[in-house]
Amino acid sequence: MKLKLALLMLIALLFNLSCKKYVYESSAGPCPPITYLAKVSGTNSSNGNGSIRSVNMNFIYDNHNYLIGIKDGLKSLELTHHDWLVRKLNYLDSTTTVPNRKVITLRDMSTFLPIVDIDSLFQGNKFITETQVAYSYTNGFATEIKRTSSNNATVIEKYTYQSGNIATYDNGKGAIYNYKYDRKQNPFAFKYLQFRMGDIDFTSVNSVIEVEVKENGVSKVSRSIYTYNSEGYPLTMKTTDSQGAVIIDYKFEYGLYRPGCY
Repeated sequence: MKLKLALLMLIALLFNLSCKKYVYESSAGPCPPITYLAKVSGTNSSNGNGSIRSVNMNFIYDNHNYLIGIKDGLKSLELTHHDWLVRKLNYLDSTTTVPNRKVITLRDMSTFLPIVDIDSLFQGNKFITETQVAYSYTNGFATEIKRTSSNNATVIEKYTYQSGNIATYDNGKGAIYNYKYDRKQNPFAFKYLQFRMGDIDFTSVNSVIEVEVKENGVSKVSRSIYTYNSEGYPLTMKTTDSQGAVIIDYKFEYGLYRPGCY
């Protein structure tokens, strides 16, 4: 799925430890260790042009238990925190001759939710364009995102939700996405992290098993099959397109981190 919900928020409560079991005593008693995603590897050819991209995505945490970066070869995302909130995201794509960089800066916040952010696009050090992004919410979920670029063009994206998962997405450009889920844990769904990086869904609670895309009267469906560990987290994922060809083949790796009672 090709969604970019730019971001809602985050505090990833992790410490980069070995896979040793940990028990933390609090006033409420012992707390279980926290499992978070550490690495995603495999291949992805979902771009539709026939090319296959190797994926080696590593999730990086600092010693204050914040997620501060996601690195995938020549592509990366850096997150800057202030007062327990993410205030800036820096996307870098160095796969091109002149690196592309997008900087997302949060301007207005309501509690943990962004109201307005500014997306600035650069090629190398050259400023290209700026887009103002305004969020509207229903029951704490971003249901409408209005993007107005510096040339005054406006795109309005719309989302609906069901049971904590994104049910439909209208990209504002003529494509409608419909989603179906299993009842297992979405490996990317951090407790305080809701934003998108390409085809990764940090918002939905469960794992996507089917995506239908409707555009120009044509419907295409992709389906995903997972294997799981004993805690219900995916170990592998294979996604096939409408013709049955494998377009995503991922392996997930996790770490156990310093726990807390929340």
